[in-house]
Amino acid sequence: MKIYDLTNPEFQDDFGFSQEEVDNLIDKIGFGEHTQLIKNNIREWYGNYNLIDDDFHIAAVYKPWSIVNYLSSAIKNPHAKPQDYWANSGSSTELAELIRQAIALDVDKTLNLLEGKEQPLQLN
Repeated sequence: MKIYDLTNPEFQDDFGFSQEEVDNLIDKIGFGEHTQLIKNNIREWYGNYNLIDDDFHIAAVYKPWSIVNYLSSAIKNPHAKPQDYWANSGSSTELAELIRQAIALDVDKTLNLLEGKEQPLQLN
């Protein structure tokens, strides 16, 4: 099993929304006179990942979960305060329980993964 994150250049564009994608989403929703307020709130609250490409250009990456939740609130109330939406999205103990259940379901596949062997998975 390999773990990919924002530091892997091959996949760094796949871990969130770019500034352009966020701006396009805001424009499509249409916040009118509140557009700049919404964009400022997003930059201040959710623009905490910055990626540097091979040419040393810096690009902000936004967490989709936070952006979608904030925009959902802002549609109802453009003056809605940004929040930490990740705080209520689950805990590491829940993740550990899911892993424990997966291991219990198929020990052979899990052992293959732990030994570094490839293991095809079917996603439902």
